[in-house]
Amino acid sequence: MKAIIVHCDGMASPTAPFSETTPLAKAATPNLDWLANHGDFGAFALPSGSELISDVTHLALLGYDPQKFYSGPAPFEAVSLDVHLDKGDVAFLGQLVTLRSVGGRGDEKKLGPQIILDDDQAGGIDTEEARELIDGLNDQLASEIIQFYAGKRHRHLMVWVGGTGRYGCSNPRLALGKSVDGFLPKGEGAKFVLELMEASRIVLRHHPVNEERVQAGLKPANCLWLWGPGKAMELPVFTERYGLSGVTLSPDTLHVGVGLSVGFSLAQDVEEWNWDGPDYRSIAESCFTWLRTKDVVYLHFPMNGSSAGGMGDLIEIIERFDDQVIGPLLAALRDQPDLRVLIASNPPVTDGASFTATVAPYVMCRHPMKQSDGRRTVFHELAASRQYGGVPREATKLIERLLARE
Repeated sequence: MKAIIVHCDGMASPTAPFSETTPLAKAATPNLDWLANHGDFGAFALPSGSELISDVTHLALLGYDPQKFYSGPAPFEAVSLDVHLDKGDVAFLGQLVTLRSVGGRGDEKKLGPQIILDDDQAGGIDTEEARELIDGLNDQLASEIIQFYAGKRHRHLMVWVGGTGRYGCSNPRLALGKSVDGFLPKGEGAKFVLELMEASRIVLRHHPVNEERVQAGLKPANCLWLWGPGKAMELPVFTERYGLSGVTLSPDTLHVGVGLSVGFSLAQDVEEWNWDGPDYRSIAESCFTWLRTKDVVYLHFPMNGSSAGGMGDLIEIIERFDDQVIGPLLAALRDQPDLRVLIASNPPVTDGASFTATVAPYVMCRHPMKQSDGRRTVFHELAASRQYGGVPREATKLIERLLARE
């Protein structure tokens, strides 16, 4: 048995009720449409009915209930960076961002209503520049209980050794273009986290890297935004649960960490692949290459973020992905009776006020394939939400049906 799980991150609409005007509905996707007509097509949801956040969706699609096995995204980032967390440690995602004051780039020391989050990726800062900034934070702010670890580009890690408190921290994407006041850490222990963020502004403001960026007309990475806290959790190994080996293909270290946490191997050369297009065919070829040595390939393909700036861009990405990745998978599925394919999506991160969707489309196909009933089904959110009497499938159960030996 061989299986490919394709996680199309950001392809589904974040707003409900659904319509036929979403990017997915407008895109020409003949291969996804064929699968929808000859496979198990519908909508899926998390057991708790909560938002289909990217890493949570990844966990659920592998059969792990997020209510039991998810404390936040940062512990998965720690795994991907090979940072060990002791039982009482709290990990935070540390995201380099660009802040400015209401009247321009101000020097206010405190984060509050006068500060705007201008760029949640610090102007596309590269990894080497970011590493210098994280080194600067370690020089000035690290202690026996606070440690910073460099990741890639704008996303890094902070560990609070023996951290205490119960706090809520917001994804900086939610605050993009807004005052940070409503998105700052809240709850017990939040004051300490906020003080670290404010201290990072002081350290980073006049760092040589940022001074050079400003002189070059680039946005400075002038704050380390702390969010996504969580403690390490021990997840059952996928191979022990299902008797199958797996590999994760993703350019995102967070998803690499999810895979490593359940015992999946890591494809070492993924950063060399053409994730931003326009030619995705090598990604499909890599899936087939890995199937020679692994039973399950988990392909996480990000369609949100900088690669999809607007509806037109996203439609184009979806159409190319359908042609260059889903097309070859469909051809292989027709020729290989032991191959199974699950394709699922989740919405992108958006303003919480406009995020109302708790379901997203999926399609699963395996031999013997279903015969079309003559009615043309199109793969998009509205059509998926109408399947099975409008009742979504539970996300954590899809893997069992995909791998069932029947």
